[in-house]
Amino acid sequence: MITSIQYFLILLFSFTILSAQTVVPDEWKTLCEKTSYKETSSYAGSMEYFKKLADNSPYAKFVKFGNSPQGRDLMLLIVSKEGAFDPVSAKETRKPIILIENGIHAGEIEGKDASMIMLREMLITKEKEYLLDNVILLVIPIFSVDSHERTSPYNRINQNGPTNMGWRTTSTNYNLNRDFVKADAPEMRAWLKMYNEWIPDFFIDCHTTDGLDLQYTVTYTVEKFRNIPPATSKWVTEEYEPFMKRKVEEQGYLMAPYIWFKNYNMTDGLLDYVTPPMLSTGYVGLQSRPGLLIETHSLKPYKERVHATQAILESSLELFNKQYEELVSLNNSADMWNIENYLEKKKFFPVLFDYSPEIDSFLFKGIKWNETESWITGTPVKEYNGEPFEITIPHIHQSVVTDSVKVPFAYLIPQEWKKVVEVLDLHGIEHEVLKTNEILDVARKKFANVKFDAMPYDGRFKPAFEIINYQENVEVPEGTIIVKTNQRRLPLIMYLLEPISDDSFVKWGFFNTIFVRTEYFELYSMLPVANEMVKVNPELKTEFLKWLKEHPEVESNPRDRMRWFYEKSPYYDETHNVYPVLRVEEKF
Repeated sequence: MITSIQYFLILLFSFTILSAQTVVPDEWKTLCEKTSYKETSSYAGSMEYFKKLADNSPYAKFVKFGNSPQGRDLMLLIVSKEGAFDPVSAKETRKPIILIENGIHAGEIEGKDASMIMLREMLITKEKEYLLDNVILLVIPIFSVDSHERTSPYNRINQNGPTNMGWRTTSTNYNLNRDFVKADAPEMRAWLKMYNEWIPDFFIDCHTTDGLDLQYTVTYTVEKFRNIPPATSKWVTEEYEPFMKRKVEEQGYLMAPYIWFKNYNMTDGLLDYVTPPMLSTGYVGLQSRPGLLIETHSLKPYKERVHATQAILESSLELFNKQYEELVSLNNSADMWNIENYLEKKKFFPVLFDYSPEIDSFLFKGIKWNETESWITGTPVKEYNGEPFEITIPHIHQSVVTDSVKVPFAYLIPQEWKKVVEVLDLHGIEHEVLKTNEILDVARKKFANVKFDAMPYDGRFKPAFEIINYQENVEVPEGTIIVKTNQRRLPLIMYLLEPISDDSFVKWGFFNTIFVRTEYFELYSMLPVANEMVKVNPELKTEFLKWLKEHPEVESNPRDRMRWFYEKSPYYDETHNVYPVLRVEEKF
């Protein structure tokens, strides 16, 4: 005889099965579903689907936030049960704002298809409508829209579908996931404006990784090091990461941290590191917000990758719905923590990191390979045989600060450097204009041993240099831009304006013209000046001979020898190699 409890359980099980088998009308099936996950929809087809979602739900609004170089609209789907379709209204709900980004690399597009299916189940068939109870959702269907339409089955050589893959870089050949700091691409400029209006509470960036074969369907990174406030790191490590990973693996998708081996050698260890802000999750980390990078594995079938991505999105939203108050409170506190820690307590701000010597172990689940001698490469080449294996390897997943700087009261930027100020505006960094000339004691920097790479990186020639620090009393002219550090974007200000940072404006080439010499000398005209300099200051000869001894490579080069005197003469350009941005340590 069936008891009442058993009857209830049977009903519950039957309801669960029926819910899981919700019949999807043909008009709401995505192209990837209709083609057994062989194809993904075009830009036009994707935009039509997202627009249809908004047209058929009072919870959704589809808005434009920019244009691509080829004239396509950059679109954002806003989902809110309260109809909070603008940043101000959204913040007033006190619900966390979650931003999902798809197609920043348009050949890696399963995030778009996963979002379409998930949103349909939220807004149309409604079996997952509960995931909207306590969050506001922002979804970018495709970020790199022009490259999405540069479609071909040959765009990614080791990717298992879809048949029509987009390209990695934009129509002007920018890699958008290297552009978050410098903001060269018009797509990125539109994204930064949108992001800094909304300031989402959590960011998810959907990608596909390639490289070696392995058992994992998906790998990921999530910011949790010293580039985010400690309370945020603690929540990510203790609450978000274990919950998300457990929920996804319960659905049958094996997960691991992003696979990056030390020295490109598996047995040397798995690395986890502070993400630089030129990349998406590193950028939102500097905005004091947590961010997740999803990297499904390119050799897994497209259907598996789509639904693994969907599982990550939904498990994340499940936790955000449960801990929505904690997430909002955490982010509000993070903004204040930076000001309290680095300004009020005067702690030094970390700008450079390295791997910690602390090592744990990691059980890596790979795929075995055979090595075949290639007459083309002249070396053995791996051929994966599909056989799984496991090996315990070192796990290097802690970071240490290798350089830090004291946070000043403000930075002063000469008004002529307008391009720098324009990018500050894109990042939402507040600034003022000096109304009158001021005599100020400032910290300055000069660069020495400047070298450039032979080739540009994402369109820019990046300098390397040594820094000479010095103090100077200067008259700062009216019109100078004042960037005070007492604002929520303090970490971003430090990374952009401190040259030592690997993602500073200087390192990204915004100030490359300061390294150009525009006046020169002739030996015959400089020789009497040098002789007079030594006559006035005989110690110069001793300094020069000492320098010659330390630099034997210039012994037989008369111009290099004379340049030593030229650079100490009043004829030398005093602005050459000098950073035009000034630091003011104390309030004025």
